[in-house]
Amino acid sequence: MPNKITTSLDTTDKIEYLYDATGTKLAKRTSTANNPAVFEYYMGDVVMVRAYPIMAWNIEYLLTPEGRVDFGSGSPIYEYHLKDHLGNARVAYIAGTSGAADAVQEADYYPFGMKMASALYENNTNKYLYNGKELQEDFNLDWYDYGARYYMPDLGRWTVIDKKAELYPGFTPYHYCNNNPIIFVDPDGEDTYLIIYGAGYENAESKGMHGDQSESFRLNAEAHADKLRNSGTLADGDAVIVVRAASSYAFMQAVNKEYDSGKITELTTFSHGGPWGLSLGGENVVDDNITQEEQDKQLEDYDQREVNENNVNDINADNFTDDATVTINACYVGGSPVVKPKDSFGQKLANYLGGNRTVKAFTSGGGAEMKTKNGDGKTIIHDGEMIRRADRSTQKPRFTIFKKDKDPVTP
Repeated sequence: MPNKITTSLDTTDKIEYLYDATGTKLAKRTSTANNPAVFEYYMGDVVMVRAYPIMAWNIEYLLTPEGRVDFGSGSPIYEYHLKDHLGNARVAYIAGTSGAADAVQEADYYPFGMKMASALYENNTNKYLYNGKELQEDFNLDWYDYGARYYMPDLGRWTVIDKKAELYPGFTPYHYCNNNPIIFVDPDGEDTYLIIYGAGYENAESKGMHGDQSESFRLNAEAHADKLRNSGTLADGDAVIVVRAASSYAFMQAVNKEYDSGKITELTTFSHGGPWGLSLGGENVVDDNITQEEQDKQLEDYDQREVNENNVNDINADNFTDDATVTINACYVGGSPVVKPKDSFGQKLANYLGGNRTVKAFTSGGGAEMKTKNGDGKTIIHDGEMIRRADRSTQKPRFTIFKKDKDPVTP
């Protein structure tokens, strides 16, 4: 992140930034020959301003989920921002004197975010425009602040090299959204690594009986999280998140949540399953604090405790990065002795997610196990890898790799 920006035209013109240890912007100071100090302080959703020569504190605006409250005139003015599918602010409305909505700002954009000059309304100071990011207009920079870095919409490029550039060898290290801003958004340049594990039993009534792998799934999930956190490959701002999901509702909540760390770049699941999908086990009155009636409904309805072709459309594919990887550790989700890989849920999920996303799913079965020291079956080693009994000799799972609309390729 830049600490200071100066111009070659006048050495007194400069912008200085202050960040906390996590890279969150706390303050900005803009200086010119005629005005040596304009301070903006970012206090969560509240932005305050102090300007030379009075240097008094004033609330400039308050951000809200639907727009902002502007205090620039002294009295609060409530704005509603109409946005498109990419989060671009298109029209800002306020309550008019007659009670009807008055448009005070209108913005149209070229594909990579540069504003068109044909705006009809410009009677507004709102700077949160393309992708809902703050426009840095000082000295005609017209950069957007994405939190992790700045973006130049006139060039369609970041101002610095993408720290994950090695993951995209076919693109310039300055590229934005794989050069496809019509579909994709990079909310802050960071990544989320999501790990979900199921309840581990066939249904709530069978808990503790045959096929109960509750502890195995949990320990595998936590071990995989530790492996990622200790890998040394995570960048500042990345997050590893572990979630227990015993129902399809809980699963959808986890994958559709907007995380502060950005879109999901890796999703790893540990659960029972089959060629029809993931079997999460169902929520339990004791463990999940649900009513007996809710548990009974899940016992009667597979769709409430599975992720399958009937509810896969509830997944928000836009919450995943375009090159995201989904790894499913569950029996036969990638195919079985009687279901071909191309007809499995692994392929259906890859087709639904689309883009350049990859799904890896087991083609074997036999139950979940941990690796053990010297194969003695006693001393468990949690290293993030879950094996199947069918693969005991190699201690490796058998995966099939699926991509959208392509025949699966087995490694």
